[in-house]
Amino acid sequence: MASGGKKVTVRVKPQRWYLGGFAGCMAVCFTHPLDLVKVHLQTQQKVQKGMVGMFGHVLKTHGVRGLYNGLTASWTRQLTYTTTRVGVYEFAKNKILKDTGGQLPPFYLKVTLSALGGCCGGLVGTPADMVNVRMQNDMKLPVDQRRNYKHIFDGLRRVASEGTSHAI
Repeated sequence: MASGGKKVTVRVKPQRWYLGGFAGCMAVCFTHPLDLVKVHLQTQQKVQKGMVGMFGHVLKTHGVRGLYNGLTASWTRQLTYTTTRVGVYEFAKNKILKDTGGQLPPFYLKVTLSALGGCCGGLVGTPADMVNVRMQNDMKLPVDQRRNYKHIFDGLRRVASEGTSHAI
C-alpha cells in the first residue's frame, strides 16, 4: 500500500524486444558496406590499401552489389544477437519490476542484466557472424578456395556439416 492508503498497481509494458532485431536489420542496410570494407582491411596479408582505397577497390572489381556481399548473414546476426540480448534484458528487468512492485532496479543490477543479455546474444549470434565474415571475405580468396555460400542458410548448413576447421 502506498502512503495514502491507496494500493499501488504495477503496469508492466508489453515486451517489444523483437523491435531491437528489426531496428538492427534496418541499420545494417546502411552500415554493411562499411563492415565489409572493415573485414577486407582486417584480412589483408600486407597493408596495401586504406579504407577509402579498399572501398574503391571493391566498387571497381565487384560493383555496388559487392558491397552488400553477406547481407543475409548480417540480417540474421541482428535477428539473433540483437533480439536475444534485448529480449533477455527486457524479460529480466520486467521480472524485477514485477517482483519489487514497480521499483526500478539499481544501476549495478541493470549493468548485470545488460552483461547477461550480451553474453546470451553473443552465444546465439556467433554462428551467423562467422558466416557473415566468411561471405564478406570470400571475394578476396582465389576462386578455388572460395566457399561460395549462396545465403546464410547455405552457410550455416555447410558449417554444421563440414565443421569449422577451415580458417576464416
